[in-house]
Amino acid sequence: MAAAASGGGAILYQGYAYGYPHKFAYRPLTPARPLREVWANEPRDSLFLYVHLPFCEMRCGFCNLFTTANPQSTLVSDYLMALRNQVLQTAQALSPGGAPTCQAPRFTRAALGGGTPTYLSVPETEALFATLESAFGPLHTVPWSIEMSPATVTEDKLKLFMQKGMYRASIGVQSFDPTETAALGRRQDSTQLHEALTLMRQSGVPVLNIDLIYGIDRQTPRSWLHTLARAMEYRPEEIFLYPLYVRPLTGLGRRSRKGAGGAKGDMRFTLYALAHQYLTAQGYRRVSMRLFRRRDVPDPSGPHYCCQEDGMLGLGAGARSYTRALHYSSEYAVGRPDVQAILARYIEEFVTGATSSDIISKADREPEPLARFGAALPLHEQQRRYVIKSLLRCDGLDPTAFRHQYGCEVLEALPQVAVLQELGLAEHHADGAATTLRLTSAGMDLSDVIGPWLYSLEIQQLTAEYELS
Repeated sequence: MAAAASGGGAILYQGYAYGYPHKFAYRPLTPARPLREVWANEPRDSLFLYVHLPFCEMRCGFCNLFTTANPQSTLVSDYLMALRNQVLQTAQALSPGGAPTCQAPRFTRAALGGGTPTYLSVPETEALFATLESAFGPLHTVPWSIEMSPATVTEDKLKLFMQKGMYRASIGVQSFDPTETAALGRRQDSTQLHEALTLMRQSGVPVLNIDLIYGIDRQTPRSWLHTLARAMEYRPEEIFLYPLYVRPLTGLGRRSRKGAGGAKGDMRFTLYALAHQYLTAQGYRRVSMRLFRRRDVPDPSGPHYCCQEDGMLGLGAGARSYTRALHYSSEYAVGRPDVQAILARYIEEFVTGATSSDIISKADREPEPLARFGAALPLHEQQRRYVIKSLLRCDGLDPTAFRHQYGCEVLEALPQVAVLQELGLAEHHADGAATTLRLTSAGMDLSDVIGPWLYSLEIQQLTAEYELS
């Protein structure tokens, strides 16, 4: 950590602590756990609902998400039938009354991700919404988000989303420079991109988010500033800045390059600092290392959701679910053959029948969905997760809330935090009577070092031993 604090080189980019434990730490659960048992003692009054649609019109060279490009139409229809059955079975399993609409879990946030959810047609999307609402209630009462791509944005889809109360629309742009998107292995038409962004802006969605990548081969400070300036033309409420990671089994990973620049010639830290300065001047505030939000944009209204304390229910192959003591999902893969095999097993679990025209629902015959793949979180891992997820946001960690949750002090649970303070990477921040522990500006810059550094030895070992397919 001391070496990282001194700055420079690829050591500043170790990994994105999106979730803890990392999905590479997941293993088969033996025996599989019934969801009714998994959620039996879990609070259900403030949950995040996530639905995974693992389809795209193309797979970008940097992408290591669980998705497949240009699937056959029968695969999509079979998957959606399986997803429908999983939704209904899961709602029943989590409902104390035993019926999907009786005392269903209360969701305070929701998201459709992938993949590219807007790969679905309007009728397919309408059917998905109907299933979700029959199980969990109207979507328009919950701030929800959806991922889009320039090639799949249409006016009729946006109209449907707004009718359903869409709060946030996120689009992967990555770069406004065609040579840079080509270097990413991404086909992107500039005219189509402008039309998609214009439609999204005109739709009236409260929050438009644009994803950008820095550290692309031959990207320069000048071209990076050009991309940022082009993004500003659409006045997005949010911008996510992702450092380029070249992962195994991705298109870029199969090339001869071993990383995004490496220690020699790695521009990522320089480009990030430039973007931070530029976006601050444009009226944005940093929420985390990756997320910048316009200062005039309020937080979502409605019930509060705290990712450190509240659970998440994931539906669909590739979706992760979080309870306090167990994180679970389907299996994970990047390579097309293994992704296809996982999708086939998912469809087999929730649907019988060889073709989409001859599907027999299993909802009545097998109403008890199971958690088959995941990671248990004993108390010390729950505490570690709370610290990691809190510190990697600019509003930091509330020691009083931590003490209330776990009955001990932060430094008792995780002495490593003291090292961050000694290095000037974290400090206590007084805001009236309340005090929070926050990363300093320099510490926030090093989030992709600090996050993995705080992983337990057990999780580090499981992650290192994972065999990606």
